[in-house]
Amino acid sequence: MYVLYDDDGSFRAGNIMSETDASLQVESESGKRSKIKRSNTLFTFAAPEPGELMTRATALADTLDLPFLWECAPQDEFDAQALATEYFGHPATPVEHTATLIRLHSAPAYFHRRGRGRYRPAPPEILQAALAAIEKKQLQA
Repeated sequence: MYVLYDDDGSFRAGNIMSETDASLQVESESGKRSKIKRSNTLFTFAAPEPGELMTRATALADTLDLPFLWECAPQDEFDAQALATEYFGHPATPVEHTATLIRLHSAPAYFHRRGRGRYRPAPPEILQAALAAIEKKQLQA
């Protein structure tokens, strides 16, 4: 069994070596073992292997349409897996769920983080101001 977890703001996947009520012993693809608090885990999965999951999810995340995700998202706080299911039109696979998490996490102008795997879409006026500020910075650079 494998796990996807949050490691100080970045997502990592690893093989579960052992579990307790409060933590997991996880081995990364490179062989490094880490103790992960259960509160930092996002979800567990059986396939694909962690390295393949992250490679495929990163590639898929780049193809997700942020404005469309923002329009599809509920206006209240939501779980990334629920949005992935809505976006893809079927129960999200681990790759699709991870890709959605990566995309939401990388777009703070569109989505505000509310906890592990939970987000809230930015209100329209805040989104417009943030996008204008991003465009202004790009023009100055």
